[in-house]
Amino acid sequence: DLMRLTSVLFKVVMHRVLNVAEKNDAAKSLARLLSKNSASMREGFSRFNKIYEFNYQLLNQPVQMFFTSV
Repeated sequence: DLMRLTSVLFKVVMHRVLNVAEKNDAAKSLARLLSKNSASMREGFSRFNKIYEFNYQLLNQPVQMFFTSV
């Protein structure tokens, strides 16, 4: 049944949340605060724009949270 399969797949998929701050320091601080210092960091397309990521519970749902800057 297609509806049942869709429902099961929806429950398995972890949603992603992108947060964009004006400055890298703000993105870093917010990621540290929300992740309780467990966020990992990687380089973005620019050396000035880092990407901080961590798993998080949002509205009782697991999400993969990303913070970066412009």
